[in-house]
Amino acid sequence: MNEDVRRAAQLLDSKLKEIVAESLNTNQIFDLNSLVSIICDKLNALNPIIRQMLVSWIDVLDSIPNVNIIHSLPRFLSQLFQVLGDKNKDVMRAADQRLTEFLKGFGIVIYNF
Repeated sequence: MNEDVRRAAQLLDSKLKEIVAESLNTNQIFDLNSLVSIICDKLNALNPIIRQMLVSWIDVLDSIPNVNIIHSLPRFLSQLFQVLGDKNKDVMRAADQRLTEFLKGFGIVIYNF
């Protein structure tokens, strides 16, 4: 992928996250269910950049106080476990961190050996 295209995609992704977060924080009308459906569908993508970007979307949604992403967890949990097996270490690490945060939210402590 051309580096200029990659930077433009990252900038667009960042701006979209800001817009979505602001909409959800201020209780504006936003179809969270559709966004979660898209994330779930696309987590099966083979491209590691796309997978990492989608895991970061789950991070953003989890960070918004007005959003209880735990209700959607069953919809994308199996895909997150699949991402743990990604050959790209950054993607695998992002999924591991996200799953660890969910487990901490449930009061489950993870020990790294």
